[in-house]
Amino acid sequence: MSDLLEVLSDLVGQVRGAAEPWPAGEWDRVVDQARELAQAESSFRVLGEALRLDEGLELPVEIVVAVYERLMALGASDARTVVCFARYLLLHGPGRDDEANSLLGEVEAAARSGGLWDSPHLGHHPVLFADI
Repeated sequence: MSDLLEVLSDLVGQVRGAAEPWPAGEWDRVVDQARELAQAESSFRVLGEALRLDEGLELPVEIVVAVYERLMALGASDARTVVCFARYLLLHGPGRDDEANSLLGEVEAAARSGGLWDSPHLGHHPVLFADI
């Protein structure tokens, strides 16, 4: 298992109460570590698995945003990934709406023609099965 996935699994365990509670300050240290690992990750598969760990929207927003930003920096800018990222941003406060709406504007035509725009079963994160 990659370092990123291990750290994220630990975070999810803390959120779900499935692990011994961390001492004060440990949460922030681990969140910072996870964000740094996400920014350095080069595997689409690992980044996709990171998003799958957020199935209940339990991971800190800054980590999920870092994962999406890394995916896009690596070239995963297909309409599905961008729509999922933008919709995720819209879930997390008006401070992220401008970025989300800009992303949606960039892919709206492709998303509509691909049947993704109004899809009720899109999910909140894309699934990336293999490294590209």
